[in-house]
Amino acid sequence: MTADEEPEPERDPFASWVLSQITENERGEKTASADLLAYVRRRDMGTPREFDHATIDDFIVGNTGQQKFKQGAIHWVSQCLHPGGKHGLILTGPTGIGKSHLAIAALKKLCRCSMSPQYIDYRRMLEDLRSYSWDFNPVDHWSSMDAILIDEFGSVEATRAQMERFCTILALRANSYAPTILTSNLDFPISWAGSGNQKGQGCLLDDRMISRISGQYIIIQDLHREISDYRVTAQEGRK
Repeated sequence: MTADEEPEPERDPFASWVLSQITENERGEKTASADLLAYVRRRDMGTPREFDHATIDDFIVGNTGQQKFKQGAIHWVSQCLHPGGKHGLILTGPTGIGKSHLAIAALKKLCRCSMSPQYIDYRRMLEDLRSYSWDFNPVDHWSSMDAILIDEFGSVEATRAQMERFCTILALRANSYAPTILTSNLDFPISWAGSGNQKGQGCLLDDRMISRISGQYIIIQDLHREISDYRVTAQEGRK
């Protein structure tokens, strides 16, 4: 290379991969590969950054409860889009067992099925449901999503109006068999129902919705409260 020549800029490996996933047909129309489209959908799911690389395969099983969760997530992915299959998944258990990791990993699988799933924390869901605006109807918005994960149901108090709207979202999604995942620290069904409401939880689901969920969701629970934190176990397992 002479003094007048400029060095070639370093090629970004990721940018190179993106370009390799775009093809052009004889009419000059550009088409993205299934891998690139799935990547874009995963990127736009809205999940916390700590779960960017969460997969079902890399979930480290440390006890029987975590084994049940992993098997349940795999089973749900295999049948949630089939006619007659259960479209919903509930994972309940103590903090740190890996509910969010597996729920997000299961949701990611749908990105390869031409779906654009969305993650939302229950706290933010309640903020959405607090009021309507002229340009945003939260019930229409969340009931029409291809697939959603509502993380940490019951973690904060809900008003009666918020819970009525929340139940409407679940009912509309059930009517259309739209894939829906919920995680919670609360045992199902007793701690999810208004009749089993504990102090500080506010309004929860009515009996009709509990019955409907029981029939249309795969429900996996770990009732053991004395467990090691999955996040610590996972870190140690990767060392």
